[in-house]
Amino acid sequence: MVSITYNVLIIIAKNPDLGYCIYIKLCFFSMAIMAKKKICIMLTDAGHGHRASANAIADVLKERSDLFDVNIVNVYQEIWHPFDWSRKLLNTCGEEIYNKLQRIEATALCWPLLTPIMKCNLRFHMQQGIDAVTKFCQKEQPDLMLSVMPFVNRHLFYGLKKYKHTIPFVTLITDLDQCSGHQWIEPDLEQHCICGTDRLYEQIGSLEHKANLIHRTSGMVINKEFCNPTSYDIAAERSKNGLFPDYKTALIMFGGNGSKAIIPIAEKINKYKRQFFQAIFICGHNKKLFSKISNMPTNYPKLVVGFTKDIPYYMNISDFFIGKPGPGSISEALAKELPVIINSNYFTIKQEKFAKKWLETNGIGIAIKSFRHINSALDTLLNPKQFIKYKNSIARLPKNNAVFEVADVIEKLMKLHAAN
Repeated sequence: MVSITYNVLIIIAKNPDLGYCIYIKLCFFSMAIMAKKKICIMLTDAGHGHRASANAIADVLKERSDLFDVNIVNVYQEIWHPFDWSRKLLNTCGEEIYNKLQRIEATALCWPLLTPIMKCNLRFHMQQGIDAVTKFCQKEQPDLMLSVMPFVNRHLFYGLKKYKHTIPFVTLITDLDQCSGHQWIEPDLEQHCICGTDRLYEQIGSLEHKANLIHRTSGMVINKEFCNPTSYDIAAERSKNGLFPDYKTALIMFGGNGSKAIIPIAEKINKYKRQFFQAIFICGHNKKLFSKISNMPTNYPKLVVGFTKDIPYYMNISDFFIGKPGPGSISEALAKELPVIINSNYFTIKQEKFAKKWLETNGIGIAIKSFRHINSALDTLLNPKQFIKYKNSIARLPKNNAVFEVADVIEKLMKLHAAN
């Protein structure tokens, strides 16, 4: 090795121009290594889960290196707003329609009627959509694009590749199940796929040509704060919040936008008298819901909270979770070792129907057809032997490190891209 280095130095000494050329190339190489790497995370704000996943990943990437420049982009509002069908027809964005339907518990009934309109609009504006993404890429110059949204991955892929065909395109599936043909995965594209359940892995794994593009994680992406162990006195924290230190505590939450579905639950459990318990209600951005629950007389102690980023804290001081069958909230509850009660019926939106089977197969929670039956579910869950059984089943689940594993995949792909 020493002799090789010596010989190289002799050659450079005899050929100054060659030495200068090597020096310049080394400088450019060093600059490339040290330059910031831009990662664009593409999302929609229809529901709270897509942005929650994006923020969780961005936080971990920024912690790992100052060289990661993470840009979170709402595709419909920042890139495609000129041809948003709902703005033209209803003078409001499609995301807001979805969120309003979610707040009044009408998503499952109305959204299937609106989805075909959205898909037709995407097909009609296919080329315009691709060109808009390319224009965005020319401005932002991403080194990797990560999509955490369904339906538009073909547009994003072709728009990115039209800008520069070597840049990696990655889709993180934020559902438990690939419930329809091309909602997340485009079989004919070189699209890296990150999936958090065995069900997804089996579905995508059936596409043999994608074998080297599939990345399995230990669960669904959740904020790293949910992965941290409890480090304080739970009884003392309950007392601080006006709750009894030794009562079984339910955390009742229906996403960041809140839902009126919480109201009948609060009323129904008011009649439950089998054993003492108390509830923490997370009402999200729904101020009317917050006011309604706060002013509701109840036989059980309660804590009512509006929109908060301290969900890990409230889960830490709870014993079990009641909510909608969303993959994010269920995964957060399980990371905090909380058994789960959800509703699942004909009106459950398509992408959340698999949650029922997933919970029951793993023995980690209860799915009921309606929250009218919440008290019978409480009977089952709060039975001491059954409660321990649920807790033991949750303990057997793999530790959810998905947010760190996604960051690993991104770093690996960016290194491969840089090397090529």
